[in-house]
Amino acid sequence: MVAIKTEEGRDPARTRRAILDATKELIAQEGSEAVSVSGVARLAGVNRGTAYLHFGDREELLRATMQSVGEELSEAISTATSNLAAWQTDDDSIMEAISLALHDNVQLSRIWLSEMLFGDGVHNDELWNAWLGGVRALYESDNVTDDFDDEVLAVIGLAASFMWPIITKAEKMSKAKREKSARRFAHAFDQVVLQGILKRE
Repeated sequence: MVAIKTEEGRDPARTRRAILDATKELIAQEGSEAVSVSGVARLAGVNRGTAYLHFGDREELLRATMQSVGEELSEAISTATSNLAAWQTDDDSIMEAISLALHDNVQLSRIWLSEMLFGDGVHNDELWNAWLGGVRALYESDNVTDDFDDEVLAVIGLAASFMWPIITKAEKMSKAKREKSARRFAHAFDQVVLQGILKRE
């Protein structure tokens, strides 16, 4: 592991960010069960007492880290999709933008997915709720068939979206290859999932 060094002097926001970044690195490499405040402090380049000033215990550190991961992924997806048409389209460009955002953030995707599987689950997660909201907006439109199950589609779509960049080892790809992989995923998602629920003209 490579220690994340903080600058000399007191900058609580920078120190907190260094601690959260170190926690993300540790979770991505070894899983959340390997996280201890002392170990994270060492990795972040801060003393243990400083880490405990920012996070009272391991559970608080893990909650804050997951909140940070969710916020970063939500921001990446929001930025990627900000100029695209709404979900009520049969164009696969929205899935391509989401997939590319996840291809560009594989470590965060891995952490988020792991925590959803082994942590407290998705129901209070900002990213999950935003995703489900987007799928429900599609469900409430006039563009889908009557037997469409919004929650099942949300799970299928989100799980597949997160797994594809991990399985294809997107973090080792060039930008051009990540873009190609994201297009490939979006096209297949459109063919397999969306074409089955969208009404035909």
